[in-house]
Amino acid sequence: MIIVPAGAKWLGLLGLTPFVIMTVLSVTDTSVWIDNPGFALRTYGAIILSFLGGVQWGLAIRNSDGNARTRQGLTSMLTLSIVPSLIGWAGLLIDKPLSFSLQISGFVLVL
Repeated sequence: MIIVPAGAKWLGLLGLTPFVIMTVLSVTDTSVWIDNPGFALRTYGAIILSFLGGVQWGLAIRNSDGNARTRQGLTSMLTLSIVPSLIGWAGLLIDKPLSFSLQISGFVLVL
């Protein structure tokens, strides 16, 4: 069983707050603080996907030991680690319904 430090749990939960707020504002069509909560939601999703890809990049670098066999696997891992940020970016460029589906698939891929 993996033990997650309390600080990491709290920060993770706080990181979900913008998703919840922007989703509620988007669904209720309320723009109290933000003119376009749907775009804010997609932008935050793209940022978080990029962050999660960066985590994968860091783990790949940390676990490499420099031999040729590992370098080949490292290249694959590094290549895959940029996919979440590309998904997030693409989600900003396409229309809303499809962009949300694309970003959700990106989160499923990463998690």
